[in-house]
Amino acid sequence: MYDERLYKTPPGDLVAVLAERGRGLASVMLVGHNPGLHELAVGLCGSGPPELLERLRTKLPTSALVVIDVPGGRRSLSSGSGTLVALWSPAD
Repeated sequence: MYDERLYKTPPGDLVAVLAERGRGLASVMLVGHNPGLHELAVGLCGSGPPELLERLRTKLPTSALVVIDVPGGRRSLSSGSGTLVALWSPAD
């Protein structure tokens, strides 16, 4: 579902959209623009493989895919609440 709030949006607003749109869903895919998505992903990931966390902190390339597990789902969306599971970019 297209949502104009995802364009050039700060991370806090992205969390609000995820919480709203994620009701009743086991998984949510968010497609949007940087720098908001990069800041959101870095902020959510409190754990994960160190090499992936470092790659994510350094840069979120265009067309990259980040998989973050947030135990407790949308109700648990907060800084550091997620685990970075995968990071893929076209260069991979």
